[in-house]
Amino acid sequence: MNSDDSEGLLAELERLRGLAGELQRDNERMKAEQARHRLLAEGIPGVIYQFAQDREGSFSFSYVNERVKDVFGLEVEEIMGDSSRAFALVDPEDLPDMIQSIRESAKSMGVWTREFRIRKPSGELCWIRGSSIPEKQAQGEIIWNGLLLDITERRMAEEELRESERRFKELADLLPLGVFELDRQLRFTFFNEVALGQFGYGREEALRGYSALDMIDPEDHEKIFHNIAMRERGIEPTDHEYTARRRDGSTFPASIYVSLIHRDGETVGFRGIIVDNTVRKRHENAMREIEGRYRTLVETSPDSIVLTDLEGDIQLANRKAAELHGFASEREMIGINTMELYSPGSSKRILGEMRKLARGGRLEGLEAEFLRRDGSTFMVELSITAMCDPEGRPYAFIGVARDIADRKRLEEEIQKRQKLDSLGVLAGGIAHDFNNILTAILGNISLARASLPAGGLAMERLSIAENACYQAKYLTMQLLTFSKGGAPVKRILSIAEILRDTVQFSLSGASVRPLFSLAEDLWPVEIDEGQIRQVIHNLIINADESMPEGGMIAITAENLHVEPGTGLPKQPGRYVKCSIRDQGAGIPAKYLKKVFDPYYTTKQKGSGLGLAVSYSIIQRHGGIVTAESSEGVGSVFSFYLPAAEGYAPDRQEAAAQAVRNSATGRVLVMDDEDLILNVLSHMLAFLGYRCDTARDGGEAIECYRRSMQEKDRYDAVIMDLTVPGGMGGRDAVRMLLDMDPQLKAIVSSGYSGDPVIADYRRHGFMGAIHKPYVIEELSEMLGRVIGRGD
Repeated sequence: MNSDDSEGLLAELERLRGLAGELQRDNERMKAEQARHRLLAEGIPGVIYQFAQDREGSFSFSYVNERVKDVFGLEVEEIMGDSSRAFALVDPEDLPDMIQSIRESAKSMGVWTREFRIRKPSGELCWIRGSSIPEKQAQGEIIWNGLLLDITERRMAEEELRESERRFKELADLLPLGVFELDRQLRFTFFNEVALGQFGYGREEALRGYSALDMIDPEDHEKIFHNIAMRERGIEPTDHEYTARRRDGSTFPASIYVSLIHRDGETVGFRGIIVDNTVRKRHENAMREIEGRYRTLVETSPDSIVLTDLEGDIQLANRKAAELHGFASEREMIGINTMELYSPGSSKRILGEMRKLARGGRLEGLEAEFLRRDGSTFMVELSITAMCDPEGRPYAFIGVARDIADRKRLEEEIQKRQKLDSLGVLAGGIAHDFNNILTAILGNISLARASLPAGGLAMERLSIAENACYQAKYLTMQLLTFSKGGAPVKRILSIAEILRDTVQFSLSGASVRPLFSLAEDLWPVEIDEGQIRQVIHNLIINADESMPEGGMIAITAENLHVEPGTGLPKQPGRYVKCSIRDQGAGIPAKYLKKVFDPYYTTKQKGSGLGLAVSYSIIQRHGGIVTAESSEGVGSVFSFYLPAAEGYAPDRQEAAAQAVRNSATGRVLVMDDEDLILNVLSHMLAFLGYRCDTARDGGEAIECYRRSMQEKDRYDAVIMDLTVPGGMGGRDAVRMLLDMDPQLKAIVSSGYSGDPVIADYRRHGFMGAIHKPYVIEELSEMLGRVIGRGD
């Protein structure tokens, strides 16, 4: 081998040695690159695979990474050795579609992507997402290089999200309210069916870029932004009322409530509800109108009306309730428990009755005593109604109370009058007979006194007897007052002079002193002087006896206009009020209502008739008597008399003008009692009159006829009103007037039960004289009738 060949060989060897080194380095680089690819493949959270389809259409795996065990639950060798093992794990419902999709990818050479379910050998169901790129080989084989990922968690989250969205939509559509969602730019992303109907849109229309601003009146846009800003600051807006606008431009009142949608700490939208207030507003307006009507009824009601909770705390009260209880306004009563408004005597009874309403119902007509704010009391008629919910459970009470003070006073007046009427039936008959006896006794005493010289023991004894008869006369007058016909014989007089005279007389020798306060311009009153003097006397004696240690009695008289609603059970008008105030121990409240009852007295002495008689007399004069008292302070008795039209004549002037009896003439006396005829005959003879007597009206008519025939007519006729079994004065006077229109007749009776006594002129008489009477009264009456001719 020549040198050139040797050099050539060495060069070739060197080149081959270099090539071998380069190949070794390439191999090392390839191994390193494979190692990196292997690490990368193993680090991917999925299966990297190479999948082949041969020319006959059979499938096989040419490569899978180690992650196949985690995803499919199979070893690499199991997949590589038999691809059917992998296909067998695919859910039977998903397998046909998956194989079809692989063949379509092979046919079109398009990217293969598919999501399907597998069930691992452990039984666990998983979702897999596969994607790969097909590559066709020269021999007709197709290889897919791709990735299989376990997307179970994602699919479960998506399923949960879809289920949640489905439930949300179903619930939203079930709600009777509009439900919506907005993005950050206030564009609608969701509308339920109700909201679509509220605004008049179809679903596709509503989500086609419409903004919330399109569906709210422009005047409310500022409120929208203001409320959103408050929400983002964590503040609850207070005004949710908007004017919403429908697709056709019409508007409706709506309440819109919005909350924020947060994602990753950021506000990404808004979710809310819409309440169509059209019906509610209509109902509210109707309710306001009804409430206004009821409020007017409640506020103008003459009864107290309160609404309470079940504990009795007042929630609502009307004006009358505040007025009755002495509060300045209804608001002052809110929160007060009604038990504080009942008197101690009524609260327990009312509480017991209210317990019966625990299951609902109504309590009516309960009389109870209420308290005013100042502690005073008043009587009411109470009705309580339980307000119940639809299940019948009470949740409140309505109490209606009517002030029955006036009614109670009237009932008491009626009861007193009935007592007096019952007693009067008995009293009238007794008094009539007793007065006839008293007339004989008093007449004879006065005749005896007139016949004796002044002074001496006999005159003193007669005076004592006469005073005793006067006391008996007062007792008889008290009995007569109870009779049904005790009508007063009235004249227009001044009450002031009667008050002074009677008080001074009644307190003669007493240890108390009177203090007068009488208005100078007192109106005149039309009264029976004797009866009114009796009232004053009874009240003064009552006051005197209440102060055994002495003291002061205040007597006042004033003019008074009685207005409606003052509480006095009399007709409005002009009255003269007379009051007698003592400084005694007072009358306990439990006795005060009984002081005018017949025969009721707390004194050891006394008949118990004085105040009852006074009450009856004032009643017959068209007035009223009242009593006020506090223990330890004293008592005030007041009587009201109707003021009379005209004026009261001056007594002294009237007396000066009176014509004195000439004590001459002829008088006829008609009475059925021999005692009366006897004493009157002697009294008339003593006065200088000639006297004839008759026992009844028929006999009196015969006597009068004879006097006319004899031309010696009677100057006066005194006739008893009633004659048992015969003609009385009422019938006889009519017949006598037919005979002589110039007849001068005087009616005399011991029983004032007939209206003839009170209105004698109407029945033909020219005068009336009550039994018993004394010779001075008889003389004055005859002198007035005969002398004046009236």
